[in-house]
Amino acid sequence: GGMSVSVDVREPGQWAFPASVAVPARGYLVLWCDGAQPPSTNAGSLLNVGRALDGSSGGVYLFTAAGQLASSVEYGPQAENFPLGRVGAAWRLLQTATPGATNAAAAALGAASALRINEWMANPADGDDWFELYNTNTLPVDLSRLYLSDDLSLAGQTNHIIAPLSFIGPRRWVTWIADGNPENGRHHVNFALDAAGDSIRLYATNFTVIDTAFFGRQLPDVSEGRLLDGETNLVAFPGSPTPGESNYRRIENVVIDEILTHTDPPLEDTIELLNIGSAVASIGGWFLSDSPDNFRKFRLAPETVLVPGSFAAIPETAFNTGSNAFALSSAHGGELWLSAADAQGNLTGDRT
Repeated sequence: GGMSVSVDVREPGQWAFPASVAVPARGYLVLWCDGAQPPSTNAGSLLNVGRALDGSSGGVYLFTAAGQLASSVEYGPQAENFPLGRVGAAWRLLQTATPGATNAAAAALGAASALRINEWMANPADGDDWFELYNTNTLPVDLSRLYLSDDLSLAGQTNHIIAPLSFIGPRRWVTWIADGNPENGRHHVNFALDAAGDSIRLYATNFTVIDTAFFGRQLPDVSEGRLLDGETNLVAFPGSPTPGESNYRRIENVVIDEILTHTDPPLEDTIELLNIGSAVASIGGWFLSDSPDNFRKFRLAPETVLVPGSFAAIPETAFNTGSNAFALSSAHGGELWLSAADAQGNLTGDRT
């Protein structure tokens, strides 16, 4: 009682423990960090700090009743669904979350050599430059103390060092804000990208080159990068920048036009596609999915075609059965992907 916790800023008194709260010997006390709910200090119920933890750059600070810092942890980008925790005296990425119980073992980590510079935006219409890393490994990777730079000289090797306790999940992405202001967060680098042409390099802790991206003059508000993710083919992405998500190029002639997600019988959830082009579109073999982790969930019938201006309505009885079934979420929102692959397997698509 009387001690306090702050999230993301070192600020005594941001959230104070109720006077009656105690932690048993060798016991645990769980604090929720739910920014969608008001703070709660009701002893005997869920204790909610009322602020969400930042998955890109944050910290947690525990203060004494006198406002002195008693314990803290600060971190950079985090791997989705992997917690940070103490293993002995050291902070580690853990295999699984165990709120209110003994910490799980440290997670197995992959090699940093599996990382790729995957996409960049050097000429945004608004906001800051950015670029992303992609982890081609099936294990999370420790990013701590790797180096990022847009200066390929010897002096530029240490341009930006990634903060301790920074991680990237398996087959996932981390977006870096290239605004030259690292004080704005541990996912900000201390250089900006040159829209007239530049380079981005990732170094290992021993300055071995892991990956380099070179690019020329950039079109306004068009990102460039790898297609498919982590592969060698470099393309532009007009109309489909995806910082922190899988790269794709937009389909030119067919779009997701309407979705019905909240129905009662005899109605059923439905997805509608529209041919906005001037020629017949053969969409047989294309895919619908609710997840960028698996674009190929429901496959359209091989003979499906759309004449210009026509629609295709796909009812839920078609896409919510089978081994790759999915449903349209009506309670909390969701995403829907329409995708096709060219002869080289490069993904094009539309999403909502």
